[in-house]
Amino acid sequence: MPLSPLPERIGFIRWGVTRAESALCGPYAVAGSGAEAFETLVSGMPAPADDTITPDLTALTFSGELMSREILTGEPIRSGFGGAYEVLYCDVGEFQKLII
Repeated sequence: MPLSPLPERIGFIRWGVTRAESALCGPYAVAGSGAEAFETLVSGMPAPADDTITPDLTALTFSGELMSREILTGEPIRSGFGGAYEVLYCDVGEFQKLII
């Protein structure tokens, strides 16, 4: 499940991809068992007050929130995803792996 905006030139070969837009991450695409949880998450998160949005911090924010929900409520596991997260974000037209 992508966690940051995707450039238009990236095509989708998987079915069930939803494109949407949010205040925090702008236009994005999402698919998979966590799609609904992701859409709910991003729709409720406001953009930073200083309008500084960086793809790596946005991806880290999302993964942190999903891990918190997993620990506190078990929601991700019941939705069929979670347990571990590998965080990728799109920066300058390429996917980058967030290494912590």
